[in-house]
Amino acid sequence: MKDRSTTAQTYTVRTYCAQCYNNCPVVAHVEGGRLRRVTPDADHPYARALCPKGAAAAELVYSPARLTHPLRRTRPKGSSDPGWERIPWDEALDTVASELLRIKTDRGPEAVAFTQSFVSTPLWEIQPYVRRLSNAFGSPNTVTTTHICNWHRDFGSALTFAQPRTGFAAGWPELEASESVLIWGCNSRATLPSLHVRIEKAKVRGAALVVVDPRRTRVAAMADLWLQPKPGTDGALALAMLHVLLEEDRFDDEFTRNWTNAPLLVREDTGRLLEAKDVGVIEGAEGFVAVSDSGGLLPSLPGVLGSASTSLEASVTVSLEDGETVACRTVFDRFRESLRSYSPEVAATVTGVPAERIREAVEILAERRPVSWYSYNGIEQSANAVQTNRSLCVLYALIGDYDAPGGNTLWPTPPLVPPMGLEFVTPEMVSKTLGLRENPLGPSGTLMSVPAHAFYDAVLDEKPYPVVGLVGFGGNLVTSNAESLRGREALQKLEFQVHVDLFMTPTAEQADIVLPAASFWEVGRLGFQTDYTGREYILRWRPPIIAPREECRDDLEIILEIGKRLGMSDAFWHGDTEAAQACQLSRLERTLDQIREAEAEGGLRITTPMQFRKYKESGFRTPTGGVEVFSKALSDIGQAALPTWTDPETLFPAEDEDGPFPLTLTNAKLRHFCQSQHRGLPSLRRISPDPFGEVHPETAREHGIENADWMIVETSVGRVRVKAQVNGEILQGVVCVQHGWWQPCEELGLPGSDPFSADGANANLLFGSSVRDPVSGSVHLKGVPCRIRRAEVL
Repeated sequence: MKDRSTTAQTYTVRTYCAQCYNNCPVVAHVEGGRLRRVTPDADHPYARALCPKGAAAAELVYSPARLTHPLRRTRPKGSSDPGWERIPWDEALDTVASELLRIKTDRGPEAVAFTQSFVSTPLWEIQPYVRRLSNAFGSPNTVTTTHICNWHRDFGSALTFAQPRTGFAAGWPELEASESVLIWGCNSRATLPSLHVRIEKAKVRGAALVVVDPRRTRVAAMADLWLQPKPGTDGALALAMLHVLLEEDRFDDEFTRNWTNAPLLVREDTGRLLEAKDVGVIEGAEGFVAVSDSGGLLPSLPGVLGSASTSLEASVTVSLEDGETVACRTVFDRFRESLRSYSPEVAATVTGVPAERIREAVEILAERRPVSWYSYNGIEQSANAVQTNRSLCVLYALIGDYDAPGGNTLWPTPPLVPPMGLEFVTPEMVSKTLGLRENPLGPSGTLMSVPAHAFYDAVLDEKPYPVVGLVGFGGNLVTSNAESLRGREALQKLEFQVHVDLFMTPTAEQADIVLPAASFWEVGRLGFQTDYTGREYILRWRPPIIAPREECRDDLEIILEIGKRLGMSDAFWHGDTEAAQACQLSRLERTLDQIREAEAEGGLRITTPMQFRKYKESGFRTPTGGVEVFSKALSDIGQAALPTWTDPETLFPAEDEDGPFPLTLTNAKLRHFCQSQHRGLPSLRRISPDPFGEVHPETAREHGIENADWMIVETSVGRVRVKAQVNGEILQGVVCVQHGWWQPCEELGLPGSDPFSADGANANLLFGSSVRDPVSGSVHLKGVPCRIRRAEVL
């Protein structure tokens, strides 16, 4: 709703900031036809403080570095000067369509990949349309960063809980009714302010807060108990907590017995679950087998697990239908035995967390119920990512508060239907997804989301087949993923690349055509806000606050125009952006006009009934019908079926010709920057004018480094140059850097950072992709051996 003042060029608009998926309610102030500032909308029911990124809206919109015209490369890739020339939009779009059709005809649609990210129109708003374009074109290859971002939490958790229809298998914490809260590897104030506000309220209400993080973040500083593990050892810590939970009988016996597959029998000869069909004639000869307290075999059909008479701990000899016998033990018995090597005392030597604090954490969570839990990047970027997630999921499940009031709940389906174009997807198309063969249960196999390393392999090594084209909507691929040099090499080998963005990023610089995107402040979009309890959504029409700069265009308009030129006008609403968005309302008897009208009241409220413990009606949609302490899916592909952990230090060289790597490298995000964005905006760059690495005072002293010294951080893969930030809030022996440094800030006279030079500060020069999670393909970025030294003055 526009609240106009005395002139048509001066007004305010109640809207929301779409810089990240918090969708914070704000008021945009336009004066003289220009966006001047953004302030919190104090009258909105989800009112919260505005982060620095949102407050820098006007700087983003009017940055002198904005792309404002379509550009075409005139010099070969790899040239120091691409020779950009300005071209008309129609010529640019016709070129894109003709090149894509040429590649499709010559090599097949899978030879073109697509990318998406936060840089232009926000990911959650434009992502379905990028996927629609990819799917309609016939390519299964959309390159994302979900393998190092959120996949394990939101979708990998399905290996334990099963994938609910709404996604987010681990559920969302219902903090308003929690008695204790576990936050693991998530700097909530920096990455999810809406969650952080709710954590603060829960704490004020009296909930106990347990935080696991090697850095003393804002949320760690609030904690009743802060566990500070060495980066890369989270899995060992989670297994130690499980050890305590089981050894001290603090688990929820009823939930474990009735709603997990802990009572099922595992064959000692094969390590696989005993199936009823192998046993012979027992009632209900399908599914799996448990054992009663009296020693009798019990059928366990999918969706029907244990009972009060089911034994959790048993070792029996079973006669098979073919006359052979086989020794079997329950999942619970095998799991408890596997955990004996992860006692708190042993874990303390690996993680650095004192044994008594591990026990204290379990005591809080077991005694202060209901418990809610949230984790994020801290455990995603690891060679143990899937198994660490599994450990946390099983820990949480055995506590017994899954989908319970005050626990982690499964929300009703959001009101908008994303137009992904799944009707265009065929089994043959899915079978060609890059990374599918290596990681069938990972993002490639579950979401058709391709990790960058699989894309690089296809381009440079032509494995499993050559990829020669790339269509990018935001996403600074080469600085957002490990192996930036390999990424640049891959982009330079492509036959054709088009990139849509706000700025000329290191990724855009490699393209053949660059198209200028409008910011989200300059386009109209249908979206929604939520109270993060799942009980309410507010449908919003976010109007354009000001007109797009010069020739900038809405990403959605660009997608629809490309679709039309590819001969798929019907599938792309003949270029009508409003019709494209209106289709998202198919579940609701509402129109875009009605949503617009509701803006006068702050949006259209949609209330959703919340039902808890939904598993009591239908079980868990897993192969065994319950929470999978033993993962049949992982067992079927030869991976560890019970949660486990591998010391990542054993996967890296301990030294090279220049000496050992005695320290541990990790990375984190800064609240005022979003990934590789915003370092060119003055108000934000003032907060962090230089790239830096955090080190403990004792670590700095041992290496002859003082605060604000420039230092070299080096791994077996590469090195960078950052300024030392010495503080006692990081674990001794740990170095923490941030990725994304490349932009200069000319207004402040602060230089950029060459993302491909060891004299720069691009952290992804420090990380390779050969050490990665065997299930998901996640690259190990937290817990990499490194060394530091004082840098010479340049």
